[in-house]
Amino acid sequence: MDTAAGLHAHWAHARATARRHLTLCYPTVAAMVGEAALHTLADWLWRLTPPTGGDLGTWGGTLPDLLRDRLPTPAWWRPPEGSHPASDLAHWPWLADAAALDWARHQAEREALAPVDTAALSALADVDPSLTRLVLQAHVQLVFSAWPLTALWAAHRLPESQQAQAAAQALSTPTSSADCTRCTVVWWTPEGVQHAPLSPAEGHWMFALRHRPALSLAEALQQASPELDLGAWLVRALQSGWLVGTEPH
Repeated sequence: MDTAAGLHAHWAHARATARRHLTLCYPTVAAMVGEAALHTLADWLWRLTPPTGGDLGTWGGTLPDLLRDRLPTPAWWRPPEGSHPASDLAHWPWLADAAALDWARHQAEREALAPVDTAALSALADVDPSLTRLVLQAHVQLVFSAWPLTALWAAHRLPESQQAQAAAQALSTPTSSADCTRCTVVWWTPEGVQHAPLSPAEGHWMFALRHRPALSLAEALQQASPELDLGAWLVRALQSGWLVGTEPH
């Protein structure tokens, strides 16, 4: 095999691998735009951000941000042959956020489950909140969006003939101004990856726990929304397995 033929074979294999991987990582996106369109996205992503390591499972996470940066329809986009002329990215302004939920589910599945410190959590009421902080499991992911991602995700698990109507119904559901930015929590369980919507207060609270480790529990509580029901959230967090335990602050 000459050099040109070898390079062509290598690229063909890489392209096929990228397409398979993205189809597995982004099933909702595939259901929304079609598998052929997702293959176009895979080819584009592979060229822009090829893998940098041997673990292909870590590749593809830039797709939501790249979609967000490229909307409305980028010049490179070509609708799959035979598709409706309106089959372009501008018709899915929620596509990047739906991709973010798909990727969060993929990440949650890959994260290790840390042992839960049940003793520390049981003694939480007796600990000075200024000297400790709550620690979330690494598999817990948060996705913020103005779109009803959980409803859109569910709509695209239905038979193909029912997806468009279910998605339209999800998008037509009115929301209050307080819910204009919604949060979806994603986590791993032995039964499979789960996700569920959070209230704005819960989303703000969990964001602080995950992304602001400099805050003590007392400081996080001071900055939490008055609408947060900490007791109800703790029960849900313990039942769902979101917490590892506590650590000194």
